[in-house]
Amino acid sequence: MLKTAPVTNGYEEDFATFLAPIKEGKRQDMYVFEPPFEGPQAGKTGYNGKQVIMLTSNNYLGLSTHPEVIQAMKDALDVYGSGTCGARLHNGTTLLHKKLEERVAEYLRTEDAVVVGTGYMTNLAAITSLASDEKTVIITDQLNHMSIVDGIKMSNGQVRIFEHNNMEKLEYILTKSDSFKKKLIVVDGVYSMDGDLAKLDKIVELAEKYDASIMVDEAHSLGFFGATGRGVSEHFNVENKVHIKMATFSKTAAGVGGCIASDKNTCDYIKHNAHQYIFSASMPPSNIAGVIKALELIEKETWRKEKLWHNTFRFRRGLLELGYDIQNSLSPVIPIHIGDDLTTMKMTKMLLAEGVYIATAIFPAVPMNKARFRATITSSLSDEEIDIALDKLEKCGKEFGII
Repeated sequence: MLKTAPVTNGYEEDFATFLAPIKEGKRQDMYVFEPPFEGPQAGKTGYNGKQVIMLTSNNYLGLSTHPEVIQAMKDALDVYGSGTCGARLHNGTTLLHKKLEERVAEYLRTEDAVVVGTGYMTNLAAITSLASDEKTVIITDQLNHMSIVDGIKMSNGQVRIFEHNNMEKLEYILTKSDSFKKKLIVVDGVYSMDGDLAKLDKIVELAEKYDASIMVDEAHSLGFFGATGRGVSEHFNVENKVHIKMATFSKTAAGVGGCIASDKNTCDYIKHNAHQYIFSASMPPSNIAGVIKALELIEKETWRKEKLWHNTFRFRRGLLELGYDIQNSLSPVIPIHIGDDLTTMKMTKMLLAEGVYIATAIFPAVPMNKARFRATITSSLSDEEIDIALDKLEKCGKEFGII
């Protein structure tokens, strides 16, 4: 078997330092990342020849296994083939791509929308386009998603960071930003590691006072926050005051990709400016068809949203009764504070052996000694599965002295 030469020329020290804890974790059989599942993202899935309860999945409304979503994708495969083999501005646009952009704009109540290949690239596309010069200041919450952080790094704008949800600090930054021609406040609707919400009502007041635009990442709120599931912007009744709405299709919409919804000029500007849009192959039409169907089902099968919140409250209540620290979560994203990295990984291994999967977040994904489980509850879970999972968490937490 032909093997390539290993990368050398100065990389050896970097690799050795970075990979040391990973290799040690694998040596001790404590490596808990990339578990190879054998089935779909449902209340239970296959792992290592048995069924495990899924406590970490972004399939919030259970639509990835919906027969209508699957059939829509199969039908699109027959018509369009496996992919477009091109970028959107050239041969990578189909009628389905246009239909999805129209559907997203209608759903999020905006004038237009632009669809990008992944959620990560969507934030990069928007931020690098809208902060293309030093006349722009990007004002960002310190706990924003890494896609926002990376987008800011790649932009030419100036950056100001405010302490998480600290409105006094945000206003202070705004008062010191008069010299900038453009001011863009960027926040997550739901913070993906902590599960709490941006104070969007207060942010809107400050944005109006200091003439700033607002961009909200609705990745972990689309489909189940707000009266009709249109996200945290709807939850706070400020939809018409948020200038740029970002969302992913890889969570509630059970596909892959992302979108920016805004006015037509903004969307056209991003389409013809963002490298992530111009130089990337477009989303496969089969995936587009599945997302369109998922958006239809979000509006039609409202019981899924109700079941998600029922499951969220049941699981959250159980954790609190057991004595776990779930921080300030107000969403189906529920962090469970453990503390020590190694303890967290050992508990993860024990829970998986007991038939419960829950994701681990350790440094550098979270601050040192702030390791946690990161549960993301879905509508697919039954009451019985939630109660079994809580029993296993009780057993595990007591064994390791966490509760």
